[in-house]
Amino acid sequence: MFFFQPDVKVPEFSKAMKGLEAALAIISDQKANLSVGNVRLFIYIANNAGRLHSDAGLSLTAIAKELEVPYATLVRQVDLLESGYGSYKGLNWIERGLDAKNPRVRRLRLTKQGLDVLSEIDKVLNV
Repeated sequence: MFFFQPDVKVPEFSKAMKGLEAALAIISDQKANLSVGNVRLFIYIANNAGRLHSDAGLSLTAIAKELEVPYATLVRQVDLLESGYGSYKGLNWIERGLDAKNPRVRRLRLTKQGLDVLSEIDKVLNV
């Protein structure tokens, strides 16, 4: 049986925590079946957009290494954020492209739809 203790003080969460909740709600509204890994990847891409759009952008292999996830897992996460796989419809938030110098290397960048989602999240976080 669970009992509440009357003298326990419940912590107040910061504005950042409420912003995180609002940001996750925006992402959830877009696609109900996103995993924590998918959200983490999208946030990682958003935070590294400058590096991803530069000539020396990050390859899928480099991203997998930085996030410490198996390459195959990252590819599946990218698939969902991009064009989808199996019965899952893609979000079209990111796109893959070939490296200009090495066509065997794939690089990621945000699409207009991905940037729009980030703009929505930014508005909520800056209120």
